[in-house]
Amino acid sequence: MSEIQTNLNQALRLLEQFGPRELAVIEERLAARKQNFERPPDPTGVFDLSFDDYLAMSDEERDDIAFQAYQTLGEWIDAELKKRKAEWILVCGGEVIESSPTLDDYPSREKLMEIGRRRGLVPFVFVRTPLIEESGWSALAGDDFYPTIRLTVAAPGTSAAHLPTSGTEFTADFDSGSPNLFVNYDQVIANQIIDHQPIDQAHFRSHLGQVYRYHVLPLLIGVRSEDGLVAAREFSALCVRDWSESPLCLINSDREALAGPNLLIKFPLRLELDGARRITRIALD
Repeated sequence: MSEIQTNLNQALRLLEQFGPRELAVIEERLAARKQNFERPPDPTGVFDLSFDDYLAMSDEERDDIAFQAYQTLGEWIDAELKKRKAEWILVCGGEVIESSPTLDDYPSREKLMEIGRRRGLVPFVFVRTPLIEESGWSALAGDDFYPTIRLTVAAPGTSAAHLPTSGTEFTADFDSGSPNLFVNYDQVIANQIIDHQPIDQAHFRSHLGQVYRYHVLPLLIGVRSEDGLVAAREFSALCVRDWSESPLCLINSDREALAGPNLLIKFPLRLELDGARRITRIALD
């Protein structure tokens, strides 16, 4: 028996001890709660899926469920995100139980596991569509170039001193129209920067007419300035599956990562883009 069912049975036994006056107060509060919680239409029944059954599924089966949810609940998801001015919402049993205006607060694996175990249902996280404005110092066709920035990626909790030995270097295309950091999921898994866990829900979005899937995961990002100083910050990065086949590589097939102005703000950094020499200079404020 799930914990939520046990709690329900205890609540029912407690209700039997109340008189008419106490029951009237409870009914009033339940009515008010019901007005604040309107369960969205759920034709596929994803919100009633058992958490234990969900964890026992294969990766592809879990991805199919997440894709189904985005497809069938897209309008409701977008409306809830807009209403809360949120970057993501956490939904369990059809109820929005948490939201935030930043991916930096994206629910941790531990939190999602705790909610799923306690409620017996799948805690889904739905995120706002990532904005990518391809504004073409990576060489592109037609003598075009992308400014680049060198990043070191490591597991959360890694000290800046251990970044050179524990991290993996990426050359990220820098695009001021991309507010998120996009990295290659398969590469960070292969380099043991993060591990794969069933609770890591896939998200699905389209770019340049092609669908891609990604996970939102915490990573430690390090940068080195021109004078040799090293700084590191933890980011909630969008880790894209099947990176080389994704639409993020249509503009530049050699792209290793895509960074935006959130790097400048979080560290903070000052970038000097030298168009004549096609280099990027970094200074740490």
